Amino acid sequence: MRDTDKVLKQLEKFMKDKMIDSDEEYEVAVQEFMKLHNLGTPIIEETFETRSDYLYDQALEAESEKEALRLVHESLKENPNNCDAKIFLAEISANNSDILEEEMIKIIKEEQVRLVNEDIYKEENLGQFYDIIQTRSYIRAKVSLIEMYLSKGRYQLARHEMEEVLMLNEHDNMGVRYRLLSLYCFLEEKEKIDEILKKYPESSLLTWLPMSVYYYKTKNYFLLDETLNKMVEYNRNILKVMNGAVEADSFDILEKSFGAYQPGDMNEAMMVVEGNLYLIASTTGYIMYLNNWKPIIKNKVS
Repeated sequence: MRDTDKVLKQLEKFMKDKMIDSDEEYEVAVQEFMKLHNLGTPIIEETFETRSDYLYDQALEAESEKEALRLVHESLKENPNNCDAKIFLAEISANNSDILEEEMIKIIKEEQVRLVNEDIYKEENLGQFYDIIQTRSYIRAKVSLIEMYLSKGRYQLARHEMEEVLMLNEHDNMGVRYRLLSLYCFLEEKEKIDEILKKYPESSLLTWLPMSVYYYKTKNYFLLDETLNKMVEYNRNILKVMNGAVEADSFDILEKSFGAYQPGDMNEAMMVVEGNLYLIASTTGYIMYLNNWKPIIKNKVS
């Protein structure tokens, strides 16, 4: 993600020096930029911002916390407004999660002031954040804060942040809509559930799982069974992960390392369940229902 941001920032600065009057000229300029980039040719002059970004990247790869701290401080000396560097410094310096949370709130406020002062945080850009390169660190910081709130059960604070992020970034490159849908299901807010599903219509494990819990909580067994069948047809691992995670009590099955996934595989099932643990754990009856539930076998047409 950071690498993409760097390339897009370079492209933006590269284009500022071009006199472009048509789409054709724009395409030619982009091709010229990509050719230079692929050849490793320096495209823009070094600035305090590029030096800061370089030092921050080095800090991420440092072999020790001491070296990481040194490099991230150097990064912030070059550019005190480097939001990603400030976030990283807070993450490795905070003594506990409450201190980190307060630091993150402070960073977000500072970044919002910067975006306002640079005439980026304004009405005409609302909904387009993250498409605008200068806003990406701000959105990432807010998403990090959302995860902190959810982990501490601060659901209304998380809700406020998620609704604001979707207002700022309607394309939702960060997948906040899935976390918000889960929270609406947890709170059993049907109007909000219908609203978000209408705005982001999607059939996937990320929407089916929270909706299945909601259907159980509201005793809509017809839609519950229908949704569970969709989940199992799409990913046969999902029930195994949910039952195993809850039965293990400490969710041991989810403590395994998982990253990239393919649709329908175990990693996908684990990722989706991990993002909905508080929702699943909010009703023990749901898991008991799953233990006794049998998928409906559809007759195959010969």
